[in-house]
Amino acid sequence: MIKICLPVILLLIFSCSNKDQSKNIGKKEVLARDTFTINKLIVDTSQEEGWGADIRISVVENTKTDTSITYIATSSYDSRIVGLQLTIPTNTPNDKKADAQPMLIKSLGEASDNLIILLSRLYKQKIDSSLHFVGTKRIVFIDLDEFAKKQFGQYPNNPSGSRGLKAFFESEIEDDYGEIYINLNEKEHWIELREKDEGYRKAVLKGLTSN
Repeated sequence: MIKICLPVILLLIFSCSNKDQSKNIGKKEVLARDTFTINKLIVDTSQEEGWGADIRISVVENTKTDTSITYIATSSYDSRIVGLQLTIPTNTPNDKKADAQPMLIKSLGEASDNLIILLSRLYKQKIDSSLHFVGTKRIVFIDLDEFAKKQFGQYPNNPSGSRGLKAFFESEIEDDYGEIYINLNEKEHWIELREKDEGYRKAVLKGLTSN
């Protein structure tokens, strides 16, 4: 797996071009709040890419402010509730050349701890039983649709209407660096966590957990 200086590049872009945006992501001036029905978790076991560890969680609530949107996503799986909370900015980066934006990942308590257990099983990774889903974590993501528009002049053809993001778990330690795709579908009210590479499984789990 080739890992060039992408983490360093993204860190520089994020810190220099999105400083104001990073400060505003937590603002609580609510403009709208919607709730939806909880559905069963969907696990993609097709293994078309050789992995079969992608999941879809139903969005049960989203809250929009003047600067961000927060998704609370929970689903039932194996008699348990699994889920997480994501907050992403609604405005684009100030620098039109910049692609990296901040995302906040937050625990929903037991539901998020259950999500870690599920992912560790799907990823076939052993984790310390004392670990919990990280309380709150700020990471970097790229909006793949916006990136395609900048590169090719138009949005990609996406019949599902979902928004594709690529999230980065950055680290100075090479083995702790990971990437994952996060797809958002506001019309059908779901969030997908899809693998970028099987080799990132350990790093993704480490990035989502704390003691």
